[in-house]
Amino acid sequence: MLRAVQQLSDVIRNHRVVVCLGSGGVGKTTTSAAIAVHAAMEGRRVLCLTIDPARRLANSLGLSEITRGEQRIAPELFESRAVRCSR
Repeated sequence: MLRAVQQLSDVIRNHRVVVCLGSGGVGKTTTSAAIAVHAAMEGRRVLCLTIDPARRLANSLGLSEITRGEQRIAPELFESRAVRCSR
């Protein structure tokens, strides 16, 4: 498990863009949200984008909805769940 986290940190640190793709129902949205949160925790600026009209990304990020435009997620939302993100 520790090695997987180190590898994820390496990917986030060494790449500007990370794309998750695959067949339906394999966990792309959940994985994307987890990578986005991890990147934010590492102090990276993050854009997590979906074209899925369902609310799966909003649910994965703890939001009630996702707007059609850019939407900033307040660090307090993560901190209230004991996830510390760099500002």
